[in-house]
Amino acid sequence: MPIIIGDVHGCYNTLMELVKQLPDDKIILTGDLIDRGPRSKEVVQWVIDNKDRVSCVLGNHEDYYLKGLKNWEDMRWWQRRLGGYKTLVSYSMPDQLAEGKMAEDILTEHVEFIKSLPLYIEDGDLLVSHSAVQSTLKTAVDMRYVDDGILWYRGAPAKLEGKFHVFGHTPVGEPEITDYFANIDTGCCYKNEIGDTLGLGKLTALQYPSMKTFSQDNIDA
Repeated sequence: MPIIIGDVHGCYNTLMELVKQLPDDKIILTGDLIDRGPRSKEVVQWVIDNKDRVSCVLGNHEDYYLKGLKNWEDMRWWQRRLGGYKTLVSYSMPDQLAEGKMAEDILTEHVEFIKSLPLYIEDGDLLVSHSAVQSTLKTAVDMRYVDDGILWYRGAPAKLEGKFHVFGHTPVGEPEITDYFANIDTGCCYKNEIGDTLGLGKLTALQYPSMKTFSQDNIDA
């Protein structure tokens, strides 16, 4: 049974503790591997190193980072408003690294990996994307023609015929699970006064179709 993990946002230690709780099933991540938390580089590297078991969709944070590589104003907005500065800090590392790779080689590998991330993943009747699908979309096929709508949308999810839809993007205090969708972003990176007030600061995983959830409090804050 696949297990879907919500937005990690650079909280590598929290992710590793959550993975220890999980059965040895394949894992799908809802995107937003990077930004806000302190160890984005390690999160991306873990996904790459475990590609036989782990897959991931594109998140709006990865998407905006790619835009920033092409436009300095987008890069500045990503750093200041989306927590991208912490991602850049996580890549400030000694030139000589494990396996003899140089820092720029790892950065290039990670950028190419992010470019390869799909907008969504289908596994039988399971569909995973970063955000909810807009109500104007009715089938998974329609999603081939959208971009921002599946990365930034925070409205009511559409009911996709024959699909159970799992996503993140909009933080909620507890996983929101219905008969046709689940929002599992429990605000892992918001382990602070505001996050505590809203019940955030946890990383959540959902096993499908058992609907069993796993939770790990943020330990990276």
